[in-house]
Formats: sequence, C-alpha cells, structure tokens
Amino acid sequence: MVFFNIVLPVFIVFGFGYLIQKLFHLQLLSISTTVMYILTPCLAFKTFSEAELDLSTLYILIFALSLMGLQLALLYLYIKIRRLTIKDYCGMVLSVVFMNSGNYGVPVALFAFGKAGMHPAVFLMVIQSLLMSTVGLYFAAKGGERDTHISPLRRVLKVPIAYGAVIGALFSLWHFSLPEALQRPVDLISDATVPMVMLLLGMQLANISFKKIEVEKVSAAVIGRLVVSPLIALFLIWLLPVSGIVEKVLLLTAAMPTAANTTMFAMQFNAKTNLVTTTTLLTTLLSILSTPLWIHLLI
Repeated sequence: MVFFNIVLPVFIVFGFGYLIQKLFHLQLLSISTTVMYILTPCLAFKTFSEAELDLSTLYILIFALSLMGLQLALLYLYIKIRRLTIKDYCGMVLSVVFMNSGNYGVPVALFAFGKAGMHPAVFLMVIQSLLMSTVGLYFAAKGGERDTHISPLRRVLKVPIAYGAVIGALFSLWHFSLPEALQRPVDLISDATVPMVMLLLGMQLANISFKKIEVEKVSAAVIGRLVVSPLIALFLIWLLPVSGIVEKVLLLTAAMPTAANTTMFAMQFNAKTNLVTTTTLLTTLLSILSTPLWIHLLI
C-alpha cells in the first residue's frame, strides 16, 4: 500500500515529465530558471512565513551540515584507499553528497506525512539548495576540465530561494502578513511548485543516458547515496534532540536519490559527467524499491 499510495503517484508525475521531454525535446534551462527564480522562492517564503520557527529549524541546519561533512570525509577516505584521482573525488561528491530533497523529497514527505511533513522537508530543501550552489559548485569546478572563475559567494547571492526563506522567516518572527492582493498570487505559485519540480525531474531524467559506465565508482556512489547516507542520518538523529515528524523527514530525505541539479553542474564543467548522470539515473530507479521500504519503517 505504501508503494501505491505514496511512491507510485510520485513516479507517475515523473513519468509525465519524462514523456513530454522525449516527445517534444523542451528547453529545460527556461523551465528550471522559472522554477528557481519564481516558484521555489514563493514556496520557501510561504513555508517559512507560516511556520513557527523554533529549535527544530536549527537542528535541521546542524543535521544538513553534519551529514555533508561526514559524507565528504568518508568519500575522501575511500578515494585515498582506492588511490583514485581528485577528479574522481569531485565526481563522487556530486553523486553522493547532494540528495534530491526538492523535487523528490518534498512531494514524498508531503504524501507520507501530510503538511506536517512538508514544512521540515522544505526547510531542508532550502538548506540543500544553498549547499549545492556553493559546495556543490565548488567541487564541480574543481573536478571539471573547463576553466571557470565563478565565485561560490557570488553564486549563493544569486540563489533566490534563500531570499524567500529569509524574508518569510522575518515575517514569521515579526508576525507580519502580506496584503491579500499579494498573498493570493504567492499561494497560487506555491501550490504549483511541487508538481512543477516533479515534472522537471522527469524531464531531466529523460536527458540522461548510460555511457561508459565505471562500474566500481558508480556502484560505490549508489551505495553511498542510498545506504550509507541514511545510516549516517540515523547516527546524527540519535545525537540530535529531534523526534516525531522532523526525525522521520530527516531520515527519509537522507535516503533520497542523487539530486538532479548535480548533473547540470557536472555537464557545465565537464566534471565526471558520466559518473554523475549514471548515478543519478540509477539511484532514482532503485529508489522505487528503497523509498517504500524506508516509509514502511517510518510510518
């Protein structure tokens, strides 16, 4: 029942996005730009402005940073043991460290736990977006074959989702509210965000193909993303004073497949593109089995 009620609806929407991309070959840059600069900032604003900000928000931040730090350390240990290159390390960082907390994790949390699950999921999505736009971009540029002088600080300043979250948090703390003429369009755009990012993931997956698979590295990346990451999350949750829905959402999100945005970073800088795209596709497909298992254990 978990698969049919929670996971299957998500993959049906992914499937529509996949199909429309295969049939019409849309320009994903225009769609992703609309999602990044209009839809997700509105969703972040609405979520933060309506939420009661408390210590759990701080714990989510600590969780996200700790999870990333431990994964980076373990991957570095792995490449040292296997005597791999720095380019391999950067490619595996993009494949393993950044999970699909946005266009996969948020809808799954919503379907599994209702609106109570969506709020911490969106918090984590905002943090992950910032980490991908700074740390992720850094490793893509470092491991890439194309010279770039893009500053991570300049990159994060261009991420509008952060501004939506900060402004929403200020509205919540100061008990402000938008006039109805502004609140209605924000609500409409926010309601459209989750289905739109789900369709976008399906479109992105349609552009991924298997090429020159590096079996050992891809296998290690898949295990790291779908197995090691949630195990680290279990350890962190045991350490942090979180419980209830927040605890479940953090663990479920940590078990999500590789973030689709990392494939765009890899392609932009030619940073182990085949490794990143193959891992993204495989972890997404395997999550058909792993996600229902985690939901079954958590509900």
